[in-house]
Amino acid sequence: MAQGRRSTELAMLFDILVNLPSLVLYEIAWCIRFAVALSCLVMLFAIAIGIIGLRWRRDECLQLAPILAASVHRAQRS
Repeated sequence: MAQGRRSTELAMLFDILVNLPSLVLYEIAWCIRFAVALSCLVMLFAIAIGIIGLRWRRDECLQLAPILAASVHRAQRS
């Protein structure tokens, strides 16, 4: 009886010292992977917004270029 109880205690001790920390580390690793994936998505979203903003601003400047050139030309004539 004592031998069975001792092996059960050793099995529980092994479970606490080996299996439990590995499960905790597995959960932490999953959270880190999720955080990395989420930050990559946020970075891609920010890059896409920046590219769209720059392109929109360039198109806006190209549309205003003839108006600005005409106003500068008029100002030089006066």
